[in-house]
Amino acid sequence: LLETERFFCKPLLKVAPPLRTQADCDALLEGILDGTVDCLGTDHAPHTKAEKEKDFLEAPFGIANIEECFPLLYTRFVKTGKLKLERLIELLTTGPAKVLGIAEPKLEVGAPADLVLFDDLTDFKTEWTMIGGEIVAQDGKLIDKNEETENATSFENTIKLPEHWDISRLAPDDHHILPVMVVHKDQIYTGKLEPENLHAADPDRDLVKLAVIERHHGTGRTGVGFAKGIGLRRGAMAQTVLHDAHNIIVAGVDDSDMVIAVRELERMGGGAVIVEDGEVAASIALPIAGLISDAHPADLLKAQTEFETIARVLGCTLPHPIMTLAFLGLTVIPSLKLTDRGLFDVESFKLVEPEMEDKTRKTREELEMF
Repeated sequence: LLETERFFCKPLLKVAPPLRTQADCDALLEGILDGTVDCLGTDHAPHTKAEKEKDFLEAPFGIANIEECFPLLYTRFVKTGKLKLERLIELLTTGPAKVLGIAEPKLEVGAPADLVLFDDLTDFKTEWTMIGGEIVAQDGKLIDKNEETENATSFENTIKLPEHWDISRLAPDDHHILPVMVVHKDQIYTGKLEPENLHAADPDRDLVKLAVIERHHGTGRTGVGFAKGIGLRRGAMAQTVLHDAHNIIVAGVDDSDMVIAVRELERMGGGAVIVEDGEVAASIALPIAGLISDAHPADLLKAQTEFETIARVLGCTLPHPIMTLAFLGLTVIPSLKLTDRGLFDVESFKLVEPEMEDKTRKTREELEMF
């Protein structure tokens, strides 16, 4: 699909990043063939028919495409002789694992037995599918074992932080100069300001400290930055909803409150929390994977309303702070985002390397003042 007049204005094909030109597609193909591209994947984002039939400006971004990924790539690349099947499989499996720094899928003793058996490598008719060493589907049909579905409690207690994670993780490196993120109300894109050497929040300048903490593997890896546009003047807000990795994000003007907010999320098993002067002022529990609530919808709505009210009392100018914070780590939406590995420049698509403060230059400038 191309960015043409025929397709571009259809809400169904409203995606982010948007559809591109033929030249962009040709360049991407060249990158795949010459090895520049390390992996292939989809931003599978399904929506209801009613959602995608809205006006173009109101329709949500995204389209269901994960089921089309392999068939399209196989037809486009392998059947045309541009790519070997083994290379395509590598781009879809071991490639993403290497980029994400997780264990590569292998077919060997001791490896997870998550397998699919095909009868041939032409039509790819599936004989059976195995998950965790058990065949769950065969000959195109699910195998019904008449067992109860896995209890949601297996997805609880997913907030894993090391014991030694403390306030020192929120201290930026000395003499490191980084750009400042600009947060916009009711938008998921951000802007960026000129780099500054910042160490603490400055509410008088509408500057809050941001941190993203890895929470799935217990590493406690923390990326720190600063943002303008949140408006917070006291306390801290933190949550475990942060697309797409859903690590912890915390925004605050007081480092101690930020740490308490993060530890409260750990105690709650996930959700959203506001801390002021060392005390929890509001919270929303999302104990299932740190993303889902098991509370009654009416109780959840009440908690959300209270959360947003207290956020405003603390100075937050965002109409829906949880929603806005949830996208400050999404590294496919321009322009500057924060991850547990640091600031990420979406336009150049790489982590931001901090500039080193030129002490010599500053000294000269100070001397010239006398």
